[in-house]
Amino acid sequence: MAFPVVSSVGYSEESANTATHDVIVPTGIASGDLLVLFMSLDGGPTISGMPAGWAQVIRQTGGTSVVSEAWYKIA
Repeated sequence: MAFPVVSSVGYSEESANTATHDVIVPTGIASGDLLVLFMSLDGGPTISGMPAGWAQVIRQTGGTSVVSEAWYKIA
């Protein structure tokens, strides 16, 4: 049995306050690939509107203004 391998990584960042965030998805994704999304946001946001198929793994709030979440999806 082969160990999982990270085949590619995407990164995006917002430099100013915004209500929406684009997520850069690497090219070459094949059916059955595991996609994992990690995000951290400041300002005490409410995260909503994830595209269909994404499942939340964890949500952690730091103090009153930082939220970190992890999501996954099988392509």
